[in-house]
Amino acid sequence: LTTEQAQKAAPLMQQISTWTTKYPVSERNGFGANITIPTRTIDGYVVAPGAVFDFWRAIGEVSTRTGYKSGGAIIDGKTEPTGALAGGICSASTTLFNAAVRAGLEILARRNHYYYIDRYPLGLDATVFQSGSGSVVTMSFRNDTAYPILIRGYASPGVVRFSLFSVPTGRTVRFTDPIVTNRNPGVETTQYTTSIPAGTRKRLEYPTIGMQVSRTRTVTNASGAVIHRDVFNSNYARVDGLTLIGQAASSTGGGTP
Repeated sequence: LTTEQAQKAAPLMQQISTWTTKYPVSERNGFGANITIPTRTIDGYVVAPGAVFDFWRAIGEVSTRTGYKSGGAIIDGKTEPTGALAGGICSASTTLFNAAVRAGLEILARRNHYYYIDRYPLGLDATVFQSGSGSVVTMSFRNDTAYPILIRGYASPGVVRFSLFSVPTGRTVRFTDPIVTNRNPGVETTQYTTSIPAGTRKRLEYPTIGMQVSRTRTVTNASGAVIHRDVFNSNYARVDGLTLIGQAASSTGGGTP
């Protein structure tokens, strides 16, 4: 913005939306680093009128040099607690998506997680990832208003929040309740192993319900005219719970893997 534009807009800026996610701090998110770093990087980002916000472009370099750690990833349908650099970063992308979608902005890219994670609104999560083969899934939106949007990010261990500030346009956002079909609940399973101390337990997977979810968002302008009507479809896979139970190795070196 020019100085003149900024001086005109600043007194009119108000919070237009906000969203908060609470998460357990663990090795699955680099003990919070993989959520805190991108949130603090995005804090202060300005999306000009007509400009596109892209999650990966906004956060820049993702490496151990910039502080990211190994964290959880869903690989071949299974959770790997430390399977990917920056694992857990989706808590940041999902939180920002929920702020943007509630501000009534034009959503360009959003994909649900492989399975449903219950700390996110049903049908309104937004995973992001980059694979070694070059495949990229991002979260992006366009500032389709006439005013700049300031993104403020707040992060502390266990909490991430994004708030959007701009000149209010009078938009109203409404969501339908989730339409859930083809429910397929996961079940609990156990597996004996010598890879952990005998008599101990280690949870690898929680059971989740496979299901298809549809939610519709309708955005109207100050005069009541519809400017966006989006249908967000999510296809969540069923996952069976899995707990490892440690047992002593037999004298012949056997044991259940």
